[in-house]
Amino acid sequence: MISDQTILTVTGGILATMVGIIGFFIKDWMNNTDKRDVKRSIIIENISNSLLELNTTLNILSTSLKVYEANTNGKIANLEENVHRNSGCIDEHDKMIQDHEIRLTVIEKSKNSFIK
Repeated sequence: MISDQTILTVTGGILATMVGIIGFFIKDWMNNTDKRDVKRSIIIENISNSLLELNTTLNILSTSLKVYEANTNGKIANLEENVHRNSGCIDEHDKMIQDHEIRLTVIEKSKNSFIK
């Protein structure tokens, strides 16, 4: 028969092997967790950098839009001033045309009165 000492030795060896296998898997799981934490940190850092670049780009775009708006407002004001000035010129020309029409009418009447 098998002695108690042999049974205890085999049982101890099996237990030690099982503890070693379980320890290996625990160590592997912990290493994977550490790797995931490192990957997570890298991803978070990349996202943070991308957001900073996006913020910079949006600030530049906002500044460009403000400059464009100011430029457009200046052009609109200049156009409105030109329209106002031109409408005054048109009114003056209209008055001159009316004056000329009156003069032509007077000349024609005086011409007709000389002919009769």
